[in-house]
Amino acid sequence: MNEKPYVDPDDRIRCQDCANCLSMDRPCKAAAAKLLQGVSPYAQPMPGDFSWRCEGFAPKKDAADQRSGKARWPWLPLKVKIAAPEEKPEEKKTKKPRKKP
Repeated sequence: MNEKPYVDPDDRIRCQDCANCLSMDRPCKAAAAKLLQGVSPYAQPMPGDFSWRCEGFAPKKDAADQRSGKARWPWLPLKVKIAAPEEKPEEKKTKKPRKKP
């Protein structure tokens, strides 16, 4: 019988599985290096079993899949263009000519 190994369809990771997470009480190394768009350089790893996709993911040496976060999820970071609220054009103030004394 030629059975394929099971592949989990959930490709998200936990911070604990990342080489950039030195400990849960220290900032993420990728965030500290300002590699994560829109993330504070002091960001703490997500606690517990919170799974997500992170462009700063670096696999640990013993991980079976050695692809980085950018290789796994090339669309990250999601760049969303937020439209600015419409502004009223400023009225140009016309200067009155000075009277010469």
